[in-house]
Amino acid sequence: MIFTAYTLFKLQGDLVYESQVLSISDLSDASIVFAKLYLITGLTLLIGLGGLVFSLNKSNVEVIYVEKKRNDNIDDQGEEKEEQKSHTLDLNIIRDMVAKEADQLILAKNILTHLCKHIDAGIGAFYTTSKEDGKRMLEMKASYALALGESQTIKFEFGEGLVGQAALEQKTLIIDDIPEGYIKIVSGLGSATPTHLLIVPVKRDNELFGVVEIASFTELGKNEAEMVGAAFKLLTQKSAGGTKATKAEEGTTEKPTEPEAEEKKEKKSRTTKKGSNKA
Repeated sequence: MIFTAYTLFKLQGDLVYESQVLSISDLSDASIVFAKLYLITGLTLLIGLGGLVFSLNKSNVEVIYVEKKRNDNIDDQGEEKEEQKSHTLDLNIIRDMVAKEADQLILAKNILTHLCKHIDAGIGAFYTTSKEDGKRMLEMKASYALALGESQTIKFEFGEGLVGQAALEQKTLIIDDIPEGYIKIVSGLGSATPTHLLIVPVKRDNELFGVVEIASFTELGKNEAEMVGAAFKLLTQKSAGGTKATKAEEGTTEKPTEPEAEEKKEKKSRTTKKGSNKA
């Protein structure tokens, strides 16, 4: 483009002096035509240069944006990996708790407390299933940082509230916008409503055993839900073992062995015979 403009501006001299096609008088008569040609050429040159500068600037902005976006993605991935790493639960700690604590309610509270502290949760609760007047219920058996008196109990019917809904559907609920007034974290400095809620059904032998509810000011997701499920699964396994052992003991007590049964029959027979002789 610049070369073309340079050639056109030299055209007058080339026509008169080099090729001698026109004389100086002819050139004067055609001055208006050449002036228009120079004007159009100059404007074209300016527009072309303007477009070139704009394209270069736009390309530079796009390169900077792409590079910034790539760096942001790398930072986000790094933060996500770091968060996952910090929220990796060591199940050996839970197994150690299960092995050392025989009381199921104390064990549930210990596991819940460890989980809430590990994922920086503000409140936690553990409910077990029960039946009252033919209705399936959930009763709180353990809690963490919950503003509740010792004599107070919390119960939900299946399908009632978020906890009851999770129990009824046996599905994990992850809520990022807790309804105002649903629950409050209370401390000596005041009270505040958490922003994130996690409700995880706990199963034993494919049947609902209980529900874990955790509220926090930080985000709770699938990673935390899996940790809660894995931790309380260890609790249900110990509970199942204890239940089987109890049933086995009851079965041994209620059903006498064959020798014992024979001995009882003989004693009964002797007693009957003695009664007959006296008569």
